[in-house]
Amino acid sequence: MNDNGITQRRVNGEAILIPAGKRKCIITGELHRDNEHERNLQTLAERLLTEYGYAREQLARKSISIQLGAKRYFPDIAAYHKDSPRERENINLLVEIEPGSTEPTDPNHGTGQVESYLRMLSNCRYGMWYNGTQQISFYRESPSLEPVEINDIPPYGLEIGDIERPDFGQLRSASELRSVFKRCHNFIAGIEGLRKEEAFNELLKIIFCKVLDERLSTHVQFYVTNRERRENPERCKSRIDTLFERVKKVHQDIFEKDEKIKLDANVVAYLVSQLQPFTLIGTDTDVKGAAYEEIVGGNLRGDRGEYFTPRTVCKAAAEMLFHTFSESEWDDLAIIDPACGTGGFLIAIINFLKARFLEMESAKWQDVAKAKVQTAERIKSYCERNLHGMDINPTLARATQMNEVMHGNGHGNVFPSNSLRQPSEWRKSGRPVIELGKFSLLFTNPPFGSKIPVNDPEILKHFALGHIWEKRDGTWFPTERTSASVPPEQLFIERSIDFLKPGGRAAMIIADHILTNPGYEFVRQWILDNARVLGRIFLPEDTFEPFVGTKAHLVLLEKKKESEKGRGTVRYESFGAIGDSIGHDKRGQPVYLRTPEGEEILWEVEKEIIRVDEGRKVAEKAKITEKIINDDMPAIVEAFKAWWH
Repeated sequence: MNDNGITQRRVNGEAILIPAGKRKCIITGELHRDNEHERNLQTLAERLLTEYGYAREQLARKSISIQLGAKRYFPDIAAYHKDSPRERENINLLVEIEPGSTEPTDPNHGTGQVESYLRMLSNCRYGMWYNGTQQISFYRESPSLEPVEINDIPPYGLEIGDIERPDFGQLRSASELRSVFKRCHNFIAGIEGLRKEEAFNELLKIIFCKVLDERLSTHVQFYVTNRERRENPERCKSRIDTLFERVKKVHQDIFEKDEKIKLDANVVAYLVSQLQPFTLIGTDTDVKGAAYEEIVGGNLRGDRGEYFTPRTVCKAAAEMLFHTFSESEWDDLAIIDPACGTGGFLIAIINFLKARFLEMESAKWQDVAKAKVQTAERIKSYCERNLHGMDINPTLARATQMNEVMHGNGHGNVFPSNSLRQPSEWRKSGRPVIELGKFSLLFTNPPFGSKIPVNDPEILKHFALGHIWEKRDGTWFPTERTSASVPPEQLFIERSIDFLKPGGRAAMIIADHILTNPGYEFVRQWILDNARVLGRIFLPEDTFEPFVGTKAHLVLLEKKKESEKGRGTVRYESFGAIGDSIGHDKRGQPVYLRTPEGEEILWEVEKEIIRVDEGRKVAEKAKITEKIINDDMPAIVEAFKAWWH
């Protein structure tokens, strides 16, 4: 299935075909060899257009030469003042791009090169060095002064003093947060020497402070001035500590009363400097999702068989199951993920409902601003009433809570607990009561693997699939004897159905061996006896790469009524699909749609961006070229919807 949305995009943009091994430059429109340097250059160029407010006609690549000693250098990007001739004296910003392996301290290709450029061009005040992860900015106030490192360059039209302490109106949506989160995490790990999980927890605290500041502060408190960062980082640390005390009061179910931010003041100041230009609440959900996956993926995956579900699969599951209910029923659908990890399915549900609610509210009020306010209130109310999550790993439960906070939910119904235990055990934590047989929808990707068997007899005795089964006259029956150990995915199938009310529906990731291996025939019989199979999607082999090559299926189930159980031979229709591409390869790198001849397909579309003109924010349309991820899930969703009707 390779048509995934091409027809829809043709309505909004113009197709551009790019030969294999080439990349189109967003600045010049020319084709260049596709390598890491070029990819970093294009990422930074797009950010100059969408985040920093430069116009395309202000940018040029390798437009000037600079003599440094015996060598001649050509800065990768020069940004000129608006409506000025492209002459050296009109350059406002110079950018040097390097591949990710280059360190800022490199004597030949490090930040010293940018500083030298600024010394040679008396009128150019800003410089930037970027290697795909690290971004280091410089400012030269006058030709008589040396360049100094600064937190960030200002958007075009503003001065450095305008952003020293930003107001909320100056915060900008990030077009790319992945590298920001990554360099923040790397800085913590490198300077503080913390283990990955400890560094992750400290970064979460800082992100919580940032989000709370955006939500509740009257004036920005999450900031650090350039002078503070150089001379008095303790002042910034004090502000962030005060914010964290507020965080603990608002999120008492996440943080203990005596928890502190354990980072050095210099580290806190650096983290704040990297995050302060952006609005995390206002940044696009896909951008936030990709960034969050970046730091989660390197720190929390795999310890207990936890290989988290790609966003495209989560999104597909949400769209398909909600489609099986009428919109008039949505407000009453209680939802749970009993192995929520970092909240991929829960976030997909929030994003799906947010988009649909915004359509409804816009049609109702005929006022976009009011519709957005109403949508935010409606989402928060919906999640507080209906959305629940559990995970055995407290760190993952906290990560889910942070993820939900960034996406507009209050997170209060997510808590750490072993969902394979009995409800009486869950209540001992004093958390919200979650009962079996009460939910309309369930989404989950349970941990799976023979290396993490469940062998506690107090757990196994409560599950039919925790017992030894025997086959008599072609039918499997559970015996009274419990198994010595059982793979967790086997028990999660039964527990997931237990969570549902009769007629409730589940979207589950089920390992291929359970659905195909002869040794698991009794599990398949249990599924057919207790549920209808609404759909089965064979996921591409690269779905969970680069972390594990497990074959798996997305299975849609409906719990049978008591009077219907055991009728495994009753015929009914079921949806089936096989996915060929999930949008990334075995290394986890994006895979884009190409023609049969190997040409990459780009679409030139118009996007609204915010520029600063004489201190005022102005919304403008800009043409941006976008690649199309080669992902079969959207086409599978549309096929399921057509089949359901």
